[in-house]
Amino acid sequence: MNTPTSSEPPATAAPPDRLFSAAQARYAAGDFEGAAHLLEEVLNSAPRHVESLLTLGRIHLIANRLGPAVVVLEHALESADRDSAVPEETGEAVRRELAWALYRLDRFDEAARHFLALPGYEAVGRKLAAFAGRRPYRAEGTGTVRLPLLAADPAPFVLLTVGTRDHVFLVDTGTGELTLDVTVMEELRLTNYGVRETTFASGRRGQVIQSILPRLRLGDLLVENIPVEVMDIHSRAPQIAGIIGLNFLLHFHTTFDYAGRELRLAPHTSPFSPPPGAVRVPCSLFESHILVAPGAVNEHDTLLWLASGMAGTAFTCPPSTLEQAHISLSGGPTMTGVSGAGAHDVVPFTVPRLQLGPLSRQDVPALFGLFLTPLEWRYGVRIGGLVGHDFLRHYRWALDPLSLTAWFEEEDDG
Repeated sequence: MNTPTSSEPPATAAPPDRLFSAAQARYAAGDFEGAAHLLEEVLNSAPRHVESLLTLGRIHLIANRLGPAVVVLEHALESADRDSAVPEETGEAVRRELAWALYRLDRFDEAARHFLALPGYEAVGRKLAAFAGRRPYRAEGTGTVRLPLLAADPAPFVLLTVGTRDHVFLVDTGTGELTLDVTVMEELRLTNYGVRETTFASGRRGQVIQSILPRLRLGDLLVENIPVEVMDIHSRAPQIAGIIGLNFLLHFHTTFDYAGRELRLAPHTSPFSPPPGAVRVPCSLFESHILVAPGAVNEHDTLLWLASGMAGTAFTCPPSTLEQAHISLSGGPTMTGVSGAGAHDVVPFTVPRLQLGPLSRQDVPALFGLFLTPLEWRYGVRIGGLVGHDFLRHYRWALDPLSLTAWFEEEDDG
């Protein structure tokens, strides 16, 4: 048998840099598993290649493989700390992804240590450190909770008990943590752990207070130790006191039943069986709450963010999606739209065909001007739009938090 010498590498061996570039291209195209396969090849020959470890850890994170994500990202962080040639921003990116992986595992004490070391996330770290061994999202109650929808339009609203009073909450898969209005925080005298600067959909910069809600009652279910964010909601939506975000919903099997006028929450540890005939839509999850699924605008394939609380429209997108899907605004009238992030100048338009997974709808009403352009490439892969309430309300849909799969059934009322 001929054994290659060190000066004669095997003809089949591709240089790590070439493999990594190919992996990056697949990742940017949305082929996450194809990218992961190439990254593992890189790491076989260069086990401390930090960029490969970071990207592989991120792929595990968006696929909800949280245990493998933590292992890979911890190795990436150790490798980055040992290599002075690794750029500081790369090390911060590794630490940020690791912090989100631990956060999604409810390992708040470990996540806090990493958030405290990240510029701009110190208040999040202080909040998570304040749990001090308390189990987050501790639930008392068994079985499925059925919360009546106070209204199915223009978005799903439910009634929750906070403190001694009932409050109206918007249910929004496009929001992260449970969010409270500042008046609720003041009424309950919640602790302020600091503020985090953020950019809202309007492009406006703002501050979000970090706090902890001791308890929340949803019908017969009591949930304790809930991380929350606090902002001024009443000035723009005086009828609601808060928002139930995706971080909270992912602790349950959640079903949106618009025709039945209820939101159902079942323990996430209970077996999940999709309804007979339901259509499967696989999802991915960036950071803690950017829930995306494959879709298409006309014939243009792209990832779409699911935002159940985006009221008054079925879709919004960046300018590039309009161009690639060959959609013209045709000089339509400019209107003023209002969201939790403030006022926006918006232009109505129609999408001839909007597809989410295998689901497809024709002549979909949409608004241009609500999409935050920096979000488009924030995660190294293109997010081409947001799917809102006016699309989702045509279906009864359930989200399985373990497999990150959404199941859709056409509603009887269409």
